[in-house]
Amino acid sequence: MELRVGKTPARRPHTVQHNKQHRKDTFMPSFSSDLWALLAVEMVWQAARRIELLNRTPSRGAEFVNEYQDASILSDMETERAILKTLYKRKVAATFLSEESLKEGTAPVLKPSGPRYANGQKVYVVVDPLDGSALFRHNIRAWWYSCVGIYSEEGEPLAGAIFEMNVRDLFWCDRAGAYQGILLKNGSVQAARPLKPSAITELGRACLETYTMKPACFDEAARLLWPLMKECECYVPNGGPGGFCDCAAAVADLYVQLDLPLTESFSGGQAIAEKAGCRVSDFKGRSIPFDPDPGKRYTVICSANERLHELALPLLG
Repeated sequence: MELRVGKTPARRPHTVQHNKQHRKDTFMPSFSSDLWALLAVEMVWQAARRIELLNRTPSRGAEFVNEYQDASILSDMETERAILKTLYKRKVAATFLSEESLKEGTAPVLKPSGPRYANGQKVYVVVDPLDGSALFRHNIRAWWYSCVGIYSEEGEPLAGAIFEMNVRDLFWCDRAGAYQGILLKNGSVQAARPLKPSAITELGRACLETYTMKPACFDEAARLLWPLMKECECYVPNGGPGGFCDCAAAVADLYVQLDLPLTESFSGGQAIAEKAGCRVSDFKGRSIPFDPDPGKRYTVICSANERLHELALPLLG
C-alpha cells in the first residue's frame, strides 16, 4: 500500500477538534542537532498533544468498529494519525510499521514529492502510538507512552523516542548515545542528561520488570519467570517499550518481554536501552537485530549490565 504526502488514509477517522491555542504551539528542537532524533521526539510530542485533546472529550474511552469490522481503540487510532501526519509534513521517505496498521495487515510506504527529509534517506519508522491505552480508557494516570523507533534500510538504529505523558518523562537516543529529560507542552526539553543504567550486580538487590497487568500476561509470567522472580528483591508490573527505558534509567535492573510483536521491541525501547549501555538478548544470549517482518515475535531480556545478564540467563526457560 502506497501513501503520498498530503493524502490522509481514509481509514484514519478524524474525531478530535483542534482549538486555536493548540494550533499555535510549535515544536522547539533546541535539545539536539540530530535530524532523526528530532523527528522521533516530534512524533511522540504530537501524539501526546492529541491525547491531551482527546482527554477533554466525552469519547475519551470509547471503542468503535472500523471499516474492517475490527474493534479499534479510538485513542490508539488518533495517536497513530498524529504521528503519520508528522511524517507527511516533514516529507519523510518511510515504511510505516505501526501497531495499529499491522493489525490490519498494512505497512504504508510514504513517497513524498519534492525536497525530502534528511536528503531523502529511506527509513523504517516503527510505532506504538499509545502503549497503555487500557490504562487511558480507565483513566488510570500512569504509563501512557508514545513510542517511535527509526531504522535505516540496513537495519541500523538511527533514533528512538519514548514519552510518558503523565509525568512528561522523555527518553530518546541517536547514533551517539541515549538520554532523558522533561518534554514540555511547547515541545522544548528541559533537564536533558545521558541515561545511566543501574550498577547493581546481585539478583537479590535487583528490581525485575515484566508486564503482568492483564490476567493472561500474569499467568504466563508466573509460569515462565518464577525462577528469576523469586531471586529478585521486587518486581514492577509494567512493560512494553517503556520497560526498556526503565532499565536504561535505573528504575528497574532487569526487564523481560515475553512473545511480543516487533512494535514492542523496535519502537524505540531496545535502541534506547542498548545505546545507554544495557545488555539486550534473547533467552539464549543472542543479540536481536531489527527485522521489519511483521510476523515475528520476540522474547527478550534487557539487563542493566553484563553481570546481571549472566546471572539471569540460566534462570530463564
